[in-house]
Amino acid sequence: MMKKKKKAFTLAELIIAVAIMAVIGVITVPFLMGGSETADLSGATQKIVALGREAETRSVSRVQNAEWGIHLSNVTGTAPFYAIFSGTSYATGTILGSYPLPPTVRFVSSTLPLGSSLDVIFSQISGASSVSTTVELYAVNKPSLVTSITFTSIGDIAWANIPQGGTATTTAWSIQNLPFVAPFPTAAVSNGYIYVLSGSSTVYASIGANGLIGSWVKTQPLPLSLRDVAQAAVSNGFIYLSGIVTSSGVTSTVLYAPINPDGSLGAWGYARPLPYDVRDAAAAAWNNRIYVIGGCSSNPAYSCPTYSVVYAVVNSNGSLGAWTPATILTYPYVYNHAAVAWNGYLYEVGGRTDVGTSGLTAAVNYAPINTDGSLGAWTPAPSLPYPLAYAASAAWNGRIYEFGGATSTSHFTSLPTANVLSASVNANGSLNPWTILPTPMPYGAEDQAAVAWNGILYAVGGIGSSGGLSTIASVPAQ
Repeated sequence: MMKKKKKAFTLAELIIAVAIMAVIGVITVPFLMGGSETADLSGATQKIVALGREAETRSVSRVQNAEWGIHLSNVTGTAPFYAIFSGTSYATGTILGSYPLPPTVRFVSSTLPLGSSLDVIFSQISGASSVSTTVELYAVNKPSLVTSITFTSIGDIAWANIPQGGTATTTAWSIQNLPFVAPFPTAAVSNGYIYVLSGSSTVYASIGANGLIGSWVKTQPLPLSLRDVAQAAVSNGFIYLSGIVTSSGVTSTVLYAPINPDGSLGAWGYARPLPYDVRDAAAAAWNNRIYVIGGCSSNPAYSCPTYSVVYAVVNSNGSLGAWTPATILTYPYVYNHAAVAWNGYLYEVGGRTDVGTSGLTAAVNYAPINTDGSLGAWTPAPSLPYPLAYAASAAWNGRIYEFGGATSTSHFTSLPTANVLSASVNANGSLNPWTILPTPMPYGAEDQAAVAWNGILYAVGGIGSSGGLSTIASVPAQ
């Protein structure tokens, strides 16, 4: 029998392989807090998902001008394993890395029969998958612990925990690709379209009835390049950006663009600037008004962090009226926080309270939005379960959601959280206590963006444990 010729790895391939191994190693860390069976099963599941996303990204990017895939093996005579490879099949392709399942984890034979294997190959450019199937894994010493990994024909990968009896206890996340790496994204949603902005690029895509995102389309580029997270708000058929940082530094610039009926954007224009330069603020829209909350300003009159809140009326042509001071934030003054408007109330969530090595806050405050756009007094709401900054907020169906973020001010050197927090909103604007959703995001992320549409939550880009992310994760609101 002829032996397949082994190809030597280039230095670039070795570097990528080491990076993949680092990502896989990091993913398991959050699960070591629980029992060994749960940790091994959850870790193995997320490693396979991470490797699948890596293979798809390589195919879409046409690395080595080849298709890439993952191989799941449940053959006899060797321990079950999974691998990443390039080529049209595992048998004839070039293997980049191979990883055994832990001894405590095995494939469920009804989904991957003993003695068989499975190749999941992703098409170049589109990322479409060669198969549409679900594979399950279980804990050997505790068979009631089962996870599932679902591969769809359009390239989505989702996973879930399944208890004994076969009914999923948590809602699975879907992961789709962005057309670029977006470490500091800005996102917005309007009329069934989602918009993502990063650097000077602006793309949009339609949202299907099943919540999945269609093909990304380039639209009007920004007239300047964003160097940090800007704040987006949609009102009266226009999208607005504030808190803009460029290569020249922090600005008071506000940009806006009309949203066309086909989802594309018209040309960007400069709206009335803020009364002060600001970064790391939060923004929200309600009743044809744009609100900018807190942030960090170099203007001595406003400080860093600042307690200032301002709002402006959205005119029919998209221009903004004068910025008007609103009720200032009570302590803590914050930046790198999140904000959202819901049912006539404005909510400010978490953030940093100083520029030092400590100072994250778990505080949440809310204020009623009066009919003239002014704010009533800020009132403390139940605090987050832990101090949190660099997170993203969205609201849907009477609930506020907080995605990911950092639990340490050393956020670029510590692991971001994958937790999603949720609190229900009462009729008087107050919040019920926050809970941690049972299904975390597929990966930890900070400095991401978040939106909600038609009962689906979307976490966009951001910074993960190994750098900027080029994915968008979605899950039905819980």
